[in-house]
Amino acid sequence: MAFSKFGELMETWVEAAPSLQARALIETNSLILFFEKDKKIYGAPESSRVIFARMKNPDKDTPKEWLKDSNFVAFDLKEGMQGKKVEVLISYKDLNSVKILDESEAIKRLGKGTGEVPDLNGDEDNPTSPDAEPGMTKLGEK
Repeated sequence: MAFSKFGELMETWVEAAPSLQARALIETNSLILFFEKDKKIYGAPESSRVIFARMKNPDKDTPKEWLKDSNFVAFDLKEGMQGKKVEVLISYKDLNSVKILDESEAIKRLGKGTGEVPDLNGDEDNPTSPDAEPGMTKLGEK
Protein backbone atom coordinates (compact mmCIF):
# COMPACT_ATOMS: atom_id res chain seq x y z
CA MET A 1 0.00 0.00 0.00
CA ALA A 2 2.80 2.47 0.89
CA PHE A 3 4.63 1.68 -2.35
CA SER A 4 1.47 2.53 -4.28
CA LYS A 5 1.31 5.99 -2.68
CA PHE A 6 5.00 6.51 -3.42
CA GLY A 7 4.37 5.60 -7.07
CA GLU A 8 1.50 8.10 -7.24
CA LEU A 9 3.72 10.77 -5.71
CA MET A 10 6.50 10.08 -8.23
CA GLU A 11 4.01 10.22 -11.09
CA THR A 12 2.74 13.58 -9.82
CA TRP A 13 6.31 14.87 -9.59
CA VAL A 14 7.18 13.72 -13.13
CA GLU A 15 4.08 15.50 -14.44
CA ALA A 16 4.81 18.71 -12.49
CA ALA A 17 8.58 18.97 -13.06
CA PRO A 18 8.48 20.61 -16.52
CA SER A 19 6.11 23.35 -15.40
CA LEU A 20 8.21 23.95 -12.27
CA GLN A 21 11.32 24.25 -14.43
CA ALA A 22 9.54 26.61 -16.83
CA ARG A 23 8.37 28.80 -13.94
CA ALA A 24 11.92 28.88 -12.55
CA LEU A 25 13.31 29.87 -15.96
CA ILE A 26 10.76 32.68 -16.24
CA GLU A 27 11.29 33.96 -12.69
CA THR A 28 15.10 33.69 -12.75
CA ASN A 29 15.23 35.80 -15.90
CA SER A 30 12.41 38.24 -15.03
CA LEU A 31 10.46 37.43 -18.20
CA ILE A 32 7.03 39.04 -18.46
CA LEU A 33 6.11 39.05 -22.17
CA PHE A 34 5.35 35.70 -23.81
CA PHE A 35 4.54 34.98 -27.42
CA GLU A 36 4.65 32.42 -30.20
CA LYS A 37 6.35 33.04 -33.51
CA ASP A 38 7.14 30.43 -36.15
CA LYS A 39 5.92 27.67 -33.80
CA LYS A 40 8.44 28.67 -31.08
CA ILE A 41 7.68 30.07 -27.66
CA TYR A 42 9.56 33.20 -26.58
CA GLY A 43 9.84 35.21 -23.39
CA ALA A 44 11.04 38.78 -22.96
CA PRO A 45 11.91 41.08 -20.04
CA GLU A 46 10.20 44.37 -19.13
CA SER A 47 12.44 46.51 -21.35
CA SER A 48 11.40 44.45 -24.38
CA ARG A 49 7.74 44.59 -23.36
CA VAL A 50 7.88 48.40 -23.34
CA ILE A 51 9.39 48.51 -26.84
CA PHE A 52 6.88 45.93 -28.10
CA ALA A 53 3.98 48.01 -26.74
CA ARG A 54 5.31 51.15 -28.41
CA MET A 55 5.79 49.27 -31.69
CA LYS A 56 2.23 47.90 -31.58
CA ASN A 57 0.64 51.22 -30.52
CA PRO A 58 2.91 54.10 -31.54
CA ASP A 59 1.86 57.52 -30.35
CA LYS A 60 1.65 60.51 -32.67
CA ASP A 61 5.18 61.60 -31.69
CA THR A 62 6.81 58.29 -32.63
CA PRO A 63 8.93 58.85 -35.76
CA LYS A 64 8.25 56.46 -38.63
CA GLU A 65 12.01 55.83 -38.88
CA TRP A 66 12.05 54.63 -35.28
CA LEU A 67 9.32 52.11 -36.06
CA LYS A 68 11.15 50.87 -39.15
CA ASP A 69 14.39 50.37 -37.21
CA SER A 70 12.91 49.25 -33.87
CA ASN A 71 13.39 45.80 -32.39
CA PHE A 72 13.43 44.06 -29.06
CA VAL A 73 15.17 41.08 -27.50
CA ALA A 74 13.40 37.81 -26.69
CA PHE A 75 14.59 34.39 -25.58
CA ASP A 76 13.63 31.02 -27.05
CA LEU A 77 12.08 29.33 -24.01
CA LYS A 78 12.15 25.80 -25.44
CA GLU A 79 15.91 26.13 -25.90
CA GLY A 80 16.12 27.65 -22.42
CA MET A 81 14.39 24.57 -21.04
CA GLN A 82 17.22 22.55 -22.59
CA GLY A 83 19.83 24.68 -20.84
CA LYS A 84 20.70 26.74 -23.93
CA LYS A 85 20.61 30.53 -24.24
CA VAL A 86 19.15 31.47 -27.59
CA GLU A 87 18.38 35.15 -28.04
CA VAL A 88 16.53 36.68 -30.98
CA LEU A 89 15.67 40.17 -32.16
CA ILE A 90 12.07 40.80 -33.07
CA SER A 91 11.70 43.67 -35.51
CA TYR A 92 8.73 45.77 -36.57
CA LYS A 93 8.22 43.60 -39.67
CA ASP A 94 7.88 40.51 -37.41
CA LEU A 95 4.96 41.90 -35.39
CA ASN A 96 2.20 40.50 -37.61
CA SER A 97 3.43 36.96 -36.98
CA VAL A 98 3.69 37.36 -33.18
CA LYS A 99 0.89 35.73 -31.18
CA ILE A 100 0.82 36.90 -27.55
CA LEU A 101 0.46 34.18 -24.89
CA ASP A 102 -0.22 34.52 -21.22
CA GLU A 103 2.37 33.09 -18.84
CA SER A 104 0.30 30.02 -17.95
CA GLU A 105 -0.15 29.11 -21.63
CA ALA A 106 3.58 29.50 -22.30
CA ILE A 107 4.40 27.26 -19.33
CA LYS A 108 1.84 24.67 -20.42
CA ARG A 109 3.31 24.50 -23.93
CA LEU A 110 6.99 24.26 -23.00
CA GLY A 111 7.08 20.51 -22.37
CA LYS A 112 10.02 18.72 -20.81
CA GLY A 113 13.39 20.31 -20.14
CA THR A 114 16.73 19.28 -18.68
CA GLY A 115 16.20 20.43 -15.11
CA GLU A 116 18.74 23.24 -15.58
CA VAL A 117 17.60 26.83 -15.24
CA PRO A 118 19.95 29.04 -17.25
CA ASP A 119 20.39 32.68 -16.34
CA LEU A 120 19.78 34.46 -19.64
CA ASN A 121 21.11 37.80 -18.39
CA GLY A 122 24.68 38.94 -17.68
CA ASP A 123 26.61 35.89 -18.89
CA GLU A 124 29.58 35.85 -21.24
CA ASP A 125 27.79 33.23 -23.34
CA ASN A 126 24.85 35.60 -23.75
CA PRO A 127 25.08 38.16 -26.56
CA THR A 128 23.23 40.74 -24.46
CA SER A 129 26.13 40.89 -22.03
CA PRO A 130 28.21 44.06 -22.62
CA ASP A 131 31.36 41.93 -22.65
CA ALA A 132 30.09 39.42 -25.20
CA GLU A 133 30.49 39.46 -28.97
CA PRO A 134 27.29 40.38 -30.77
CA GLY A 135 25.84 37.23 -32.23
CA MET A 136 22.14 37.20 -31.72
CA THR A 137 19.77 35.85 -34.31
CA LYS A 138 17.43 38.18 -36.12
CA LEU A 139 14.19 36.41 -36.91
CA GLY A 140 13.43 36.48 -40.60
CA GLU A 141 17.13 36.51 -41.51
CA LYS A 142 17.92 32.83 -40.99
